[in-house]
Amino acid sequence: MNRLMQILPIGLILIFAPAGLKAQNDNEPIRIIGSSTVYPFVTIAAEKFSENTDYEYPNIIATGTGAGMMEFCENNPDIITHIVTASRRISPKEEQVCIQNAQTEIIEIKLGYDGIGLTRSRLATSMALSLHEIYLALAKSIPSHNQSDDSVSFIPNPYKYWNEINPNLPNEPIKFYGPPITSGTRDAFNELVLSEGCSVNIEQHCTEIRNDGVYSAIGENDDLIVQRLQTNDTAIGIIGFNFLNRHNAILSAIPISHDDLKPELPTGRNITIGHYPISRTLYLYLNKQEYTNSTMLQAYVQELISDKAFGENGYLTQEGLIPLSPESRKATLDNLIKLRTLNFTIEANTEPTVIQNNN
Repeated sequence: MNRLMQILPIGLILIFAPAGLKAQNDNEPIRIIGSSTVYPFVTIAAEKFSENTDYEYPNIIATGTGAGMMEFCENNPDIITHIVTASRRISPKEEQVCIQNAQTEIIEIKLGYDGIGLTRSRLATSMALSLHEIYLALAKSIPSHNQSDDSVSFIPNPYKYWNEINPNLPNEPIKFYGPPITSGTRDAFNELVLSEGCSVNIEQHCTEIRNDGVYSAIGENDDLIVQRLQTNDTAIGIIGFNFLNRHNAILSAIPISHDDLKPELPTGRNITIGHYPISRTLYLYLNKQEYTNSTMLQAYVQELISDKAFGENGYLTQEGLIPLSPESRKATLDNLIKLRTLNFTIEANTEPTVIQNNN
């Protein structure tokens, strides 16, 4: 084990857990809400945490990234949310809600990487898809080019079968099971697939999914999507890499391509090196004051981001988390030790927040 990784957890304890420190909310279990994609990882860490300490098992709820972030940013004093898990970064809209409710001392932690897999039953016909073909299958309206004046208008999506989009694709009905609008997976899918696959730069037309029954939103639990795929051999499910990896005996991942590149499968290596086009970072968000005042919260977070958990050979990576690089893991630990918080911007629709040093 790297010497730095050996000493950092000790450093965290020395900085944040002096003898006798006890916060009032140490008497209540840690409350964790947010992403269903991150849920299995924080649950596994919670099991280790409860086994190795005298603290209660955390209260963990899979609300979806959007619902979790909004509850956290609303900053209700009667509902203390210690950690929000997210399968995408905090959005400008959520930043504004946090600012309005004085929830601005927020620590951001990168947990690892994940890919969004398009998958279906192993009994189905094999196929590969481009981001543009996925967009044409799912968009509510698609561009129609006028040959006389080269203008572009939008028409309701006419495609019902895959071979209508591309004759090389199967003569099978287009059907998707995927996450609801409150899900971070849905947000990431819109950004990484529909926006990238759209041939025109008009956000509404790029990311608005058709509502004619082709796409069915199936709750926040990817296991429900897996169940649906077992009853429909031609349907496609949109699920996280972790869930796909767990069910690879019954599901087959669809290779995905972008910009005429070779279609790639969602493997850990392809996601890490950037060859698979639908990949994302997983995050944790916590309030600085809650963190510094709670030895229980510190102990849990230290368990979650210890090398034995989220390191290259940690127990979370063995469960499907794609680990950060050693440099990124070091930066994550350093941000926590130095209590660096997000630097919020006032303007709406800004780029993702940057970290400032509060030392």
